[in-house]
Amino acid sequence: MVSRVAKFLCLLSILVGAGCATGRGGDDAQVRGGRRAVKQKFKEDVPCGDVEARSSKAGWIAEGCGEVGLYAAACNVFGFCANVHGQVVSRLVRKQASFDLRCEKLQISSLNDDTFGVRGCERQASYVVVDCFRGGCKVVQNTQTQR
Repeated sequence: MVSRVAKFLCLLSILVGAGCATGRGGDDAQVRGGRRAVKQKFKEDVPCGDVEARSSKAGWIAEGCGEVGLYAAACNVFGFCANVHGQVVSRLVRKQASFDLRCEKLQISSLNDDTFGVRGCERQASYVVVDCFRGGCKVVQNTQTQR
């Protein structure tokens, strides 16, 4: 399910004569533009050479150099994206997990678009990222810490 803010941005883009790059329905100019803009924004957030971007039900997922970002992009039919915003959510997950697991050396794996598994110091837990387009992502522990 696409977030309410992402839907609002898409509707606003359509009303001003643009469109919305959801990443669904083929590889048209909007989708290519969205992918390109998200990759560029992620490279600004994470100086990284090799970046991949893909669409998801939550928006756009960008990955590279061990980091994961969640973004929204409003693009016109020609592939121009004036507004790309989001966050590197893996950093938020790492910060929360470091506190919960009382551990600095962590291994993070993406379980799906908004859920991450974290292991470290003989403990593990899963985390879900919520409300990313309502003023900032929040990280919530999805399981009890396990040994």
